[in-house]
Amino acid sequence: MFVAPAGLALRALRASWRPLACMGDPPARRFSAAEITRDAKCLPCEGIGSALPVEQAAALVAEKAPAWSMGGDQGAPRIFRTWKRASFIDAMQFLNRVAEVAEAEGHHPDLHLTQWNRVRIEFWTHALGGITENDIIMAMKVDAVDAQPKA
Repeated sequence: MFVAPAGLALRALRASWRPLACMGDPPARRFSAAEITRDAKCLPCEGIGSALPVEQAAALVAEKAPAWSMGGDQGAPRIFRTWKRASFIDAMQFLNRVAEVAEAEGHHPDLHLTQWNRVRIEFWTHALGGITENDIIMAMKVDAVDAQPKA
C-alpha cells in the first residue's frame, strides 16, 4: 500500500480546498417589509447577501424606525439615534440593556457615551458595508428598550 509523504498530502489538500462560498451559496434571504418587526430575529449576515439600496433603506427606516436617522459620513451608510439621558448611571444602564439585546441577536452596534449623559447608537452591517434589515430590526428593539420603565 502506497502512503504519500505528509508534506505531499498537505499540499494536495491545500490545492483542492475551496471556501464554502465557492461551493454554491444558498440563496440570499431577505425580509419582507411586513416581517421587519421588533420581534423578528436577526439573520446571519452571510444569509442576507447584500446591503439594501440606500433608497430602500431610507424608506424602511422612515416607516419602521422614524426616530432614527441615516448618515454615511464615515464611509458605509448607517442608521443612528442620539439620546440625552437623565444621568451618567442611567446612560450606562441603558447602554448595558442595549448590549444584552445586541448580544442575544448577534448583531452589535457602535455604542457611544459622550459628555456624561449623551448616548449615540449606530447600526450598519459591517460585513456587507451598508444597512440591512437586521439594522432596522435592531433599531426597533433599541426603541423598545428605551420605552421600558427604568429599573
